[in-house]
Amino acid sequence: IELIKAGESERIEFKSSVSSDVGEAICALANTEGGYLLIGVSDDGRIVGAKERDLERISSFILNILPKPSLKIERVYVDDKLVIVINVEKSDGLHTIGGRAYIRIGRKKRPLELEEIAEKLIESLVIKFDELKSSYRAEVLSEELFREYLERRSRARMQRFKGDLSTLMERMRAVVRIDGELYATNAGILFFTEEPKRYLPQAVVRVVVFSDETKREYLDHKEFSLPLWKLVDALEEYFIRVLPRFGGRVAGFRRIDVVQYPIEALREGIINALIHRNYFSSADVRIFVFPSKIQIINPGSFPPGVTPENPIHKPRNPILAEYMYGLGYVEKYGVGIERMREVCEKRGIKITYTLQTFQTTLEFSLPKAGSTKLDDLDLEILNLIKGGVNRASEIARALGMSKVAVLKRIKKLELINLVKRTGKGRKTAYEAC
Repeated sequence: IELIKAGESERIEFKSSVSSDVGEAICALANTEGGYLLIGVSDDGRIVGAKERDLERISSFILNILPKPSLKIERVYVDDKLVIVINVEKSDGLHTIGGRAYIRIGRKKRPLELEEIAEKLIESLVIKFDELKSSYRAEVLSEELFREYLERRSRARMQRFKGDLSTLMERMRAVVRIDGELYATNAGILFFTEEPKRYLPQAVVRVVVFSDETKREYLDHKEFSLPLWKLVDALEEYFIRVLPRFGGRVAGFRRIDVVQYPIEALREGIINALIHRNYFSSADVRIFVFPSKIQIINPGSFPPGVTPENPIHKPRNPILAEYMYGLGYVEKYGVGIERMREVCEKRGIKITYTLQTFQTTLEFSLPKAGSTKLDDLDLEILNLIKGGVNRASEIARALGMSKVAVLKRIKKLELINLVKRTGKGRKTAYEAC
């Protein structure tokens, strides 16, 4: 009944009777987000009832779907009328019927074109872009970049590398040997060329800073194409420079500036976009900065079995993930999203993921205006805590304020993750995060 009340959507379809396209409808649900097919319900939600013999016809249609999708069929009676509920699970693979594959767009289904079928297979991680041989010989890779990467990895992970550069590149799958010739892999191009877009035009991040939410005018527009590990650092430096800050000059104290968004969370979102995107797509990664939010949009959905709520380690590009792990930029067990959420929650910033078949959007939304704005007194308290004055009573004496007023402001700083409390009772103290 709840499904009927919800009405038709991308995940719910009604059919008053079993028609010849039931198999196509099941196929489309499996190839998209999964969902429910209700037989015996008209398009407008009226229960008209199905027949017992419809179950046999449904089973015959399901037999024509290759491979067989995972589903459950239930018989439900509503007002003495039979409704057949087919619960179709989202598939990790691609299902066809009659030699065609279907997907669901809104409340309609449509057949997939050849290019979309190829992209669906890529989304299923049947093919991994970073492992593939590129069109370029190994000579296009920079030995200087490779050496620098090894040095940084040695410091980050306490690893030692033995062997000549050519051997190490092959061992780390930056190059692959074909008929005795060494070719750069796509991972090698993305990590060890100065400007990857010369070889892979999609290896670009575009950042646009808009003046308002309408996208009509922008304040800045910049394109980045660097080795992925250097790209992360360059984007971090860019956002530290352009994002609004809390802060200002306080009499008698040095200036304290706090970037509006937690940089470590933005960095995590950027790293995820770069190593988990679908590089088979010609689209680039886009980062849109609005006055009240930041969106990171990258080609490709989450891998099968992985969701923002269940961020298990299943990289789309395992070599890129391994390279980033070697530098200490990512961990191997899917903790990045959880860490990002935790940091943002402390600042009152909301994180939302919008997952589409071939695109993922991560959005950081600021809390309502004024709820995290810092004034000069907040900054003075923060500066005192950073300087070692870490008890509320000491701060109150230094500023000529009541302890109650100081505690209220410290609570505000705690909520946005700028200070943290240590100890209890009379031993309570504060330190800067």
